[in-house]
Parts: sequence; C-alpha cells; structure tokens
Amino acid sequence: MNELLYKEEVFQLVGLCMEIHRELGKGHDEIIYKDALVVELTRAGIPFLREKNYEITYKGVITIITRTSLSGTRFSLKPKPSKN
Repeated sequence: MNELLYKEEVFQLVGLCMEIHRELGKGHDEIIYKDALVVELTRAGIPFLREKNYEITYKGVITIITRTSLSGTRFSLKPKPSKN
C-alpha cells in the first residue's frame, strides 16, 4: 500500500479543527470557526492565506474566483473578451 501524502500535516490540521470543535461546539456561524482556525494556525506556526483572489478560464469563459477562503470558494462567470 502506498504511503499517504502529507500524513503528519493532515493529522495536525484535523487536530486543530477538533480542538476548535471542542472549544466552541456546534451551531455558530461559519465566520466564527474561520476566525478560530486563523488563531489555531497562527499559534501552531502554520503558514496560510486567509483569502486569495485569482482567475481561471474554462471553455472560453473567464471564471473569476472572487475569494478562496479557509472554508470554500465563491466565484462568478464573466465572458472572455473577444480578440477583435
């Protein structure tokens, strides 16, 4: 069987998430858990970007990724400018 990639890193991240869940419990808004994860990642010395903007093209349509955050991605579609 192949060895898992990033096994230790994933173990550490899951541990941080479990710590957040133990401390906060369930039922809070998403932003509360994101803020708590920022605290835990910072304390653990794990480098991260909270949000990042970038752009990709799919079949001639520019998909503008307006925000990639710790918990998900929001995006919108814009037509690719024509080359006239």
